[in-house]
Amino acid sequence: MMNRTFAAAVLLSALVTGANAQSVPRWDRGAIDLYMNSITSDGAPGIWAVKDSNGASILYLAKPMNNARVKAMVDSLNAAKGDNPKMAYLKTECGTVFVKVIDSDLLTERMGTTGAESYLAAATYSFTSLQGIARVHFDFEEGDHASPGTYMRLNFFHFWPIWHEPK
Repeated sequence: MMNRTFAAAVLLSALVTGANAQSVPRWDRGAIDLYMNSITSDGAPGIWAVKDSNGASILYLAKPMNNARVKAMVDSLNAAKGDNPKMAYLKTECGTVFVKVIDSDLLTERMGTTGAESYLAAATYSFTSLQGIARVHFDFEEGDHASPGTYMRLNFFHFWPIWHEPK
């Protein structure tokens, strides 16, 4: 866990200090702390969601679920409001949760690129908030807006509010 925290801190430091001083926005320290913890899975387990904030899509913890297990996470994600694809739990192996998206067409063709990516990001963050889970493998038929495969939190760094300049 310490190595992941250190790696995340080095990554953020390199990205922020790598730009010239005039192009670096003033980041909200609380947002940085929250999302540095979020990428290392040090926070409480729960259902994550994506919301629009000042024209940017950001991830946030929508529903804490203390002592949650993978099956409860699948059930909660399937019960989420909105027209989201349903998934079936397949297995957990070596820190990876394997799920099958039931309605591939909804995810890959009808939600659009942003909707599909938001769904994959929220599900990935939700599963990886569980102890010992670092990756999620999504099995579905590839389409125009999403590809099956294994995802982790770092795949969705552009959803972190620290990458969007505060207004």
